[in-house]
Order: sequence, then structure tokens, then C-alpha cells
Amino acid sequence: MPFELSEVKSEKEFKGVGVLLQKAYQTPFNSFWEILKGETEEECTSRYWEWHSASGSHWLQVKDTDTGEVIGACEWIIHESNPFEKGNPIPTGDWWPNEHMRNVTDQALYTFLSRRPATMSKPHMLINICCVAQEYRRQGVGRLLMQWGCEIADNKDLEGFVESTEDGVKLYESAGFVKVEKFHIEPTLPEGLSREASMEWKQVKEQNFPSPYPVWLMHRPKKSAL
Repeated sequence: MPFELSEVKSEKEFKGVGVLLQKAYQTPFNSFWEILKGETEEECTSRYWEWHSASGSHWLQVKDTDTGEVIGACEWIIHESNPFEKGNPIPTGDWWPNEHMRNVTDQALYTFLSRRPATMSKPHMLINICCVAQEYRRQGVGRLLMQWGCEIADNKDLEGFVESTEDGVKLYESAGFVKVEKFHIEPTLPEGLSREASMEWKQVKEQNFPSPYPVWLMHRPKKSAL
């Protein structure tokens, strides 16, 4: 089954990536994806394309040319200057109508994104998201997605960063990333809620973050530092 790597150039083309995102993150369970996916695939796909258009990122896709199916995708963001010179705006979970789901999402996003300026306030390349369909894992799809960005990083002499799940660590290590720091996402009960609201919040939290969610900050040195 031959694989083909290409950059996604249109919102229409991105729909195949949207389908993959929903499929790939079902196994294994991914708490962070649960808060990002929203209520519908259509809304999620539209939102991710809007974020891409605002950030100037590069979405890569890998297709199985026998089926035409998108089987892997990765969002690389190239920062040739400090991206936090004007601050670090953190999105909120406005895509959720449920207030408790929004709160859990807001807390998770803050824990995840507020850490970036401490290590990434300089030119670098960032892997913002990367996934491969379960049935295509360990067949070279992830390696294709890594090669695209790592070659650009080396040519531009840029460092690389990624916040990885436990399952993604080996792929990133094979591309030259090393572990820097482990942190956990664990939303906490807001103050001032009624007993009923507290129970509802705890139920939402348990559905999405049944345990502290581990994340590895990983770093890839720039070529000149090797």
C-alpha cells in the first residue's frame, strides 16, 4: 500500500483530515482530544481550519493511494521569530454549550498552553498536533510527517518543540526530540458551585479526565548545536 505525503491547501481538502482526527483519537482514549473535538465533526473541522488560517501553520497529510483515505496528519507551525512578543492569548472552550464542559476545557487549555512562553519564546518549529489511523501505525506514516518538518527545521537551523502524549514519545524520539519535562492536566473543582452543580462538574471531569493526564514537553536541538 503506497503512501503519499502532501500539504493541505484548502478547507475542502482539510475535511479528510477532520475525519481522521475523530477516528485516530478514539484509540487509545485521549483526554485532551475529548475537550477539543466539540459536539460535531463539522464544527471541529471548521474550527481547526480557522485556527490554521490564523496561525499560518502547515497541515501535512498522508494518504493511502490505494483507497484515497487520509491516514496520517500533522500540523507544523514555523516561528522564525519569538511568537510571544505580544503575549500568549489562550483560547477558551466556547465551542461547548455546557458551562461545566467549558470550565474543564478552559482549565485544560490553560495548563497546556500557558507553559509555552517559558521555553518557546524564540524562533522554533512546533508540532501542534500529529496523529495516525490506528490500523496504519508503525508502518512509516509518522516518519513521513516528521521528515517534512525536521528537514525544514535543519535547513532554517531552528529548534523544535512538541508536547507529546505517552504514546507519541517514541515517534518523536526517533526524529531527534528528547524529553524535557513531564506535566499533568488535571482540572480542579471551581469554588462557589452549588452542591448540584458540583456533582455535574465532577461528572463532566470524570468523563474527560478520569485521571491526571500526562504530557511530555520534548525538544529537538537546532542543527548548528549538534
